[in-house]
Amino acid sequence: MPIKGVRADPALRADALRLVLGADNLPPAISVPENGSSTAGRSIKKGGKRMSLVPESEVRDVYGIAEGQKVLIKAFLQGAVYSWVKNRMGEQFAARDLVGGENFEWAGTPLYALYEKHIDAGKANEEAIEAAGKDVGWLLKAVISEDKRHFEVGRSGPTAGYRWIGNEP
Repeated sequence: MPIKGVRADPALRADALRLVLGADNLPPAISVPENGSSTAGRSIKKGGKRMSLVPESEVRDVYGIAEGQKVLIKAFLQGAVYSWVKNRMGEQFAARDLVGGENFEWAGTPLYALYEKHIDAGKANEEAIEAAGKDVGWLLKAVISEDKRHFEVGRSGPTAGYRWIGNEP
């Protein structure tokens, strides 16, 4: 479990991302600067933090998983976002579009740690699934807010939806 206010070693973050990507060089959008932040590229600033969400909106952290697990989950989600933008450009998406429906089976992926966190907390299966889905939503929003590209925030049914704007300088 992460300690509040303590960042993971940047080398650990980079190693985790290299493991997921199977590459020695990380793409700029998920590079790991020396300060340990996974924010990269050009984006809108809000209170000293980079924001790629239009309009700007709140991003919450997810607790109860190791920092290394969080890094892997965010890299996994960023890959899903890149795939969506490449293959369905201009279409709005939500977390359920990327990791729900046909992609609901999380066993063997970094996302499974979120489900286990809630099961270990004593939640029933359905309750753990719902809570893990909310965690994924917040982590996806964090990934998008840290992206070098700009995304329009909207609604996709009862949840947040995102669409790549494509107006980067």
